[in-house]
Amino acid sequence: DQVKMLLPVRVGDYTDFFCSMYHARNCGTIFRGPEHAIPPN
Repeated sequence: DQVKMLLPVRVGDYTDFFCSMYHARNCGTIFRGPEHAIPPN
């Protein structure tokens, strides 16, 4: 009853959780495999 949940930052209208290369590589590896994790663009 005495604990209050707080966010470390105020989240705005849009947050891109796929913005870092590290995260993009991990997600790409899950869906496309390590050879094609990041498409060449």
